[in-house]
Amino acid sequence: MKKMKLALAITLALLMSLTFVPASFADGEAAPLYSYAEVVEIIDNGDTCFVLITTDSDQNIMLIVSDKTVFIDNEIKAYAELGALEEGDSIIAYYSAVSTRSEPPQTVCYAIITNLKEGADHAKFMTVGEIMDAEDGLSKFKNTAGDYIITLPAGGPEVKEGDDVFVWFTIAALSFPAQAHANAVLVVGQPVTAVPPIAEIELVARPTAATVLVNGENISFDAYNILGNNYFKLRDLAHVLSGSEKQFDVDFDLESNTILLTTGEEYTVVGGEMAGKGEENKTPRATSSSILLDDEEVSFTAYNIEGNNYFMLRDIGAAFDFGVEWDDETKTIIIDTSIGYAAE
Repeated sequence: MKKMKLALAITLALLMSLTFVPASFADGEAAPLYSYAEVVEIIDNGDTCFVLITTDSDQNIMLIVSDKTVFIDNEIKAYAELGALEEGDSIIAYYSAVSTRSEPPQTVCYAIITNLKEGADHAKFMTVGEIMDAEDGLSKFKNTAGDYIITLPAGGPEVKEGDDVFVWFTIAALSFPAQAHANAVLVVGQPVTAVPPIAEIELVARPTAATVLVNGENISFDAYNILGNNYFKLRDLAHVLSGSEKQFDVDFDLESNTILLTTGEEYTVVGGEMAGKGEENKTPRATSSSILLDDEEVSFTAYNIEGNNYFMLRDIGAAFDFGVEWDDETKTIIIDTSIGYAAE
């Protein structure tokens, strides 16, 4: 054990000469890595603590824990302490991309999330990048990695560019960037702020004011803006794209309450498609139906408005691989079936 501690001490000195835990996780460093893991051993020598973990990919990693390491209790969404950690615990560990070449590799630990419960939302770390405009009094930001857009309801915490945050959310849209509505947020260095889940927010669907071009043709859709995103009636999209290289069919299984989507098939008209454009605000309800895409269950952000299902346009573009672009100068949504989907 003495030899092991000596080796760890030497390694720590080497690591400290290269980098140490920054005040902000993102200060000049690559985005942190993270793993679901099990705690194998905790070695506390008084000055520095080492936590040996085995990740879900069966890799052993020695985490170097300091007073800069953030501990979070996932269940109560609050800060925790090292003393709450025990061998055998399941955790999520965030750590530096810089590590030693020893076996196991050793690296600086930024955060450990404890008290994980099966089926519960797990905190996700990210750094606030662009602050984005949103409607209905909501605030929204894109993380610096560019793979998430997080919406915070009114009354939630104020965040600014560069803030390190842990975000809890139940579901994220399949678009890229993924879009999610936070139900709790921790800004590192500040108290945890719980915010109302989306089910408790009075949602408003406003008729989309933008012009919509489909392969260059101006088409009037019955579409709505909800929480800053455009939602189109699913059957209208399928009807307009039928006959194109990105066509898809829509069916509904009443017995199982399942929406059935099939790529590459001509749309089957049922009546009521492109029946008109909404001119007033509506109250959307989360779609309760299951969704199968080519016989595989998928998860989309979708709302039911007066008996019709409306899907986020970018989700459908990503699923069926057609182009979706936004021309801010002319306030125009551009749908192009000749190109593949590209994230914003």
